[in-house]
Amino acid sequence: MTSIVATNITSPLGFTTEQNYQAVKSGRSALRTMTGWRSVPGRLTAAALDDGQFDVIGKEGFTRFQSLVLHSVEEALSHADVDVASPRTVLIVSTTKGDIEELSADEASDGAYLAPGESARRIAASLGFTTDPVVVCNACISGLAAQVLADRMLESGMCDTAVVCGADTLSVFTVAGFTSFKALSPDPCKPFDIDRTGLNLGEGAATVILRRSEDAPQAQWTLSRGCLDNDAYHVSAPAPDGEGLFRAMMKAMEGLDASDMGVVAAHGTATMFNDQMESKAIEKAGLSEVPVAAFKSYYGHTLGAAGLIESILAMRAADDGIVLPVKGFEMRGVTGKVNVSDRMRTCVFARSASRNSFAPSSGSIFAITSWISFSPRPCLSRRSMR
Repeated sequence: MTSIVATNITSPLGFTTEQNYQAVKSGRSALRTMTGWRSVPGRLTAAALDDGQFDVIGKEGFTRFQSLVLHSVEEALSHADVDVASPRTVLIVSTTKGDIEELSADEASDGAYLAPGESARRIAASLGFTTDPVVVCNACISGLAAQVLADRMLESGMCDTAVVCGADTLSVFTVAGFTSFKALSPDPCKPFDIDRTGLNLGEGAATVILRRSEDAPQAQWTLSRGCLDNDAYHVSAPAPDGEGLFRAMMKAMEGLDASDMGVVAAHGTATMFNDQMESKAIEKAGLSEVPVAAFKSYYGHTLGAAGLIESILAMRAADDGIVLPVKGFEMRGVTGKVNVSDRMRTCVFARSASRNSFAPSSGSIFAITSWISFSPRPCLSRRSMR
């Protein structure tokens, strides 16, 4: 079992975990509607750092994506005693598109410069890591898959500390891709709602620092178990019955049931297919009465950062004994029975807070689902997660 020793969220809502949590708790959303953004036709509702915010975190000589990762990791490291130069410390970067926005900005820089691995090497060197970084590029579950990978590396003895950072930026390339799927909503998204019309995109970064639990006795949260599953259904669509996600959930929840769950932090993209599939999987897993949180209406879909941002927020809210509202939700519009609300609710907190995600894999002919169970350390007093 591995434990979380420090976190960070860097987004338009703030540059620390606590700033982001307080913003979401107060009902603030980073989504804004723009017309003519970077020559994209029509209206685009998305979340992105404004120029003033990027001036604060931008790093000279580094791209927007690299600056997001650097700021998030540095801020998380400030809350933990980590020797980044140790050969037993590894950096894991999760992203779906990395530096794709640099494509053709400078033809001399195309090629290897755009590869996520090259960006990760630049980031690792700047931070002082001496080990080769690992990149997880697995579409929208990249953030969860990276945490599962870190857990397995720690449990197998490959490293003593894993610094996991997920990040993606808002780019014309990504907007064009989701437009081609007809998946974007021109208005703020409404996860699980009967009037949902699609997702919004966002940008941000989030970091968790993990150690084996025996090496982190003061850590508040543990990563109990994670699982990835391939439903082998379609290149870009989930199996409608949610079977792949259901299998991942049941494997990750082994030994637990609904009474052990404080909250399910759903992927909740607000697309017709994802939310329907996810609702079916949640119901089939026996979690219909467990409160569901979904954060895309605050941040948009942050892609490689989503699995980290949403895990951190669910845990931080559980620290306060609450389930954060699903902004924009009014009436359930999925056939699976799920416990969704636009109101702040009490987290009936037993042993676990769980987070699930679904996404099509990147560049393969199947879909992959992921689910992670997190548990609090019951021997410790409740304190805020920074």
